[in-house]
Amino acid sequence: MATIFARNRLLTRLLVLAVLFGIVWFIRHRSDKAHLLPAEAIHTGTSTAQVSQHGAPVYALEVLQYIRRNGHAPDGYVGGREFQNREKKLPVKTATGLRIRYSEWDVHPKVTGQSRGPERLVTSSDHHAWYTQDHYKTYLTID
Repeated sequence: MATIFARNRLLTRLLVLAVLFGIVWFIRHRSDKAHLLPAEAIHTGTSTAQVSQHGAPVYALEVLQYIRRNGHAPDGYVGGREFQNREKKLPVKTATGLRIRYSEWDVHPKVTGQSRGPERLVTSSDHHAWYTQDHYKTYLTID
């Protein structure tokens, strides 16, 4: 009789843990969708992002300006890692034949527990920059 009560108590605890896990998963899953909104809406509450003359969002150009002035990503942003250009969608060599090296940068601050989203900046060792809104599938030349 005691083993039946112990088994029922264990099953009850496992069920409670499973329900709690499901609630936590649901809350995190819902908050991950925030990166699907335009970044301007996240930062300023507006419904559409301002676009620069290059076609890239203004916030991406602001991050690029910061990187070029300071040599590193703004506080709270991920960036500066080597981008390998494996698909060869960006130039491999300069006009003089030198190998080009690339770095990748986020255009939004990192939020713990949330996806970094698909948008990135890519900068090159020959001082050019590209914006991608779809995680390196397509590129928009900034300069």
